[in-house]
Amino acid sequence: MVAALAAALSSAANLAQVKLSLIVPMRDGPGQGQAVANLASTRHLNVWVRGRSLIEIALDLSMRFRRRDWHISQLLEDDGDRLFINLRSIPVFDGASPVIEPQDTTRSPTRFVRNIVEMFADQETLYSWTLWLGLRDDVCGEAFSRALRKALWGRAATFV
Repeated sequence: MVAALAAALSSAANLAQVKLSLIVPMRDGPGQGQAVANLASTRHLNVWVRGRSLIEIALDLSMRFRRRDWHISQLLEDDGDRLFINLRSIPVFDGASPVIEPQDTTRSPTRFVRNIVEMFADQETLYSWTLWLGLRDDVCGEAFSRALRKALWGRAATFV
């Protein structure tokens, strides 16, 4: 999902490299296996997109996540040109199933974004996601949605 979103932003905003900021659940650190808490952290990394297939981008991101190849944000140098994603997948429990609250998809949060794109990506079922996002004024929402549709519908082996 993150690779497709990065490819879509690259296409819509004509960026060769996409800066990512991800809020992700993190329970894989030392001593966190038995922790009872909502452990989430922001991870920042840049990914080269131009001239690469979606599968190449996804494999690069996967390897970098596994190696923990991310960095802290440089607040003084940050120009707000990041794809900021709060990624919330369905938690897995033994003997219970989560209840995902419905999202208001009619709300327009665009005028308050501090990054080029700010979004929630919520997994509602095993095969469905809700994307709730705000785009900066200089990014065309229609171009972004066309590029995302192209990335998701069968372009995994062609160049973006």
